[in-house]
Amino acid sequence: MHRGLVVGLAVLLSALGAMAIVAGCGGHAAIAPPGPDDGYVGAAVCGICHRAEMDDHRAAGHPYKLVKITGGLPPVFPFSTVPLTPAGYSWNDITYVIGGYGWKARYVDRNGYIVTGDAVQYNLATSAFGPYEATVPPGTKPYDCGACHTTGWVATGAAGPHQDGLAGMYGTFSEPGIQCEACHGPGGRHASTGNVSDIRIDRTAEACGQCHYRDAAKQRIPAKEGFIQHHEQFEEMRSAGHRALSCLDCHHHHKGSLYSSEGITRNCQGCHSTQARNSAHGNRASCEDCHMAQATRSALAPTQYQGDVATHIFRINTNPVGKAAMFYTDAVTASHRGELDEVAATSPEYAHGFVTLDFACYSCHRDENGVGGTGSQKTLAELSAYARGYHD
Repeated sequence: MHRGLVVGLAVLLSALGAMAIVAGCGGHAAIAPPGPDDGYVGAAVCGICHRAEMDDHRAAGHPYKLVKITGGLPPVFPFSTVPLTPAGYSWNDITYVIGGYGWKARYVDRNGYIVTGDAVQYNLATSAFGPYEATVPPGTKPYDCGACHTTGWVATGAAGPHQDGLAGMYGTFSEPGIQCEACHGPGGRHASTGNVSDIRIDRTAEACGQCHYRDAAKQRIPAKEGFIQHHEQFEEMRSAGHRALSCLDCHHHHKGSLYSSEGITRNCQGCHSTQARNSAHGNRASCEDCHMAQATRSALAPTQYQGDVATHIFRINTNPVGKAAMFYTDAVTASHRGELDEVAATSPEYAHGFVTLDFACYSCHRDENGVGGTGSQKTLAELSAYARGYHD
């Protein structure tokens, strides 16, 4: 058995006291929780019976949405590294790292508050620090993100109780990161009986949409500074003409897709074979290059036409218009909130349900000012003429 699993299980057993071993999980041994309730048992217990699924899950990004720092040592990720702390902090000053598997990492200080400032967000693409909430005084931004960053989150606010007794942690959780029971629900009963009916299995898009959204109504696509904001694939799918699909129609339920192609179980050609065969670019561009343009920014945007996350909107507006046509502001909502002064500047920004040609094309081509990729220079009018009838 893997040493980390043994250690985790030993800690769990010590904390829960004596536990009965019963048959379950297709003949494997299962750990019975103390009593028949649906309490959380932890990923280590799930891994006893579901080792292959656990290995897949630990190689993906979900478990690393929040990582606890122990022994003053930097966190360990399967494919990426976060070797540094912001200036003025050592690893002994950091209790948790937020993210770090891809894109960026943020830090939680020794009191449970998120570290803020001009150079406190570690960006993996550049191995350098950038700003995060620079106008918020250090030691004042509470960690209240646990609903989508932890397993078993219970929001408690300033009054507490607080995870690990850290005043800045405005909630408690069973485990940091998105572990097995974040999606499958508390596993105590299933661990006791081994019955599939005693665990949640939800393959709907709405299950993923519990976290992969940003608009409260899950309808509009929030944007900021000319890019879609990250982790809102659910709203994108609902606007994209693919709302009938489940996320699991294309994504593996446990394997990640950032560092491995194994996380994608179906590509565009599986449904759109005619369009794939009739591509004006031949093999020089994939469906995803154009229809899943990087119109979303999580950490950094290399150019004004390219963020660092692929959109799930898919639909391309082939008119000769730039990215300004893709975004709009909601001045009415701002006015209703009482923001009557400088409404245009303070209005919420959203994206329409399409990407414009500059997002779709200028990651490869260059605009008339030479901005974009390394390919040939094209105007929007030229791109529009080329795009119409592209799959004929």
